Amino acid sequence: MSRTLTASRAATALLAWALCAYAGAHQLPDNRATLVQRDAHHITLLLNADLPQVMHQVLAPKQAFAEFALASSSATPAQFNAAVMAMQKNIEQALRVVDSNGGALVVSNWVWPASAQLQAALRERAMALVVNPDDHGEAGALEVRADLRAAQPVKALRVQFPAALKRVMLVTYRPTQVWVEPTQTSALMTF
Repeated sequence: MSRTLTASRAATALLAWALCAYAGAHQLPDNRATLVQRDAHHITLLLNADLPQVMHQVLAPKQAFAEFALASSSATPAQFNAAVMAMQKNIEQALRVVDSNGGALVVSNWVWPASAQLQAALRERAMALVVNPDDHGEAGALEVRADLRAAQPVKALRVQFPAALKRVMLVTYRPTQVWVEPTQTSALMTF
């Protein structure tokens, strides 16, 4: 094989890799929610979302994200915490979950990332935008948890997410749990 052909293939491979990396860097991850049925009345919500973007949509949707990120990243801890609490209240009140009969499930025990973690994420995004204003960067999803409780056993449900979350990929499942004794093989697990 000639050196020219080898160099050409290497250059083509490098170009293909660079294009894939470039395309991936500008593709924001979708917000994802997972509902896990723990028992007939209890479901756990795990929401992985681009919380800096959600916070922007809730608190200042008409402001450019770069301006919002810069202002938020330089806010005092007290100012930022107040803004985070306003965002959390908005999301918690706007989430709607109903069973197949239209009965609302009670959503409680919300667990949010610490304000300092969210502000650090905004600082990272702000710094990236200062270096390259056209860089949308890859947002790191932060996890939010909550419990859903129903008065009646849940066989089916519907979820309406707050508009600030935009599109959400929803996954639901009911795990199968079995004890496996030492040196024993589990029963056949099906998916």
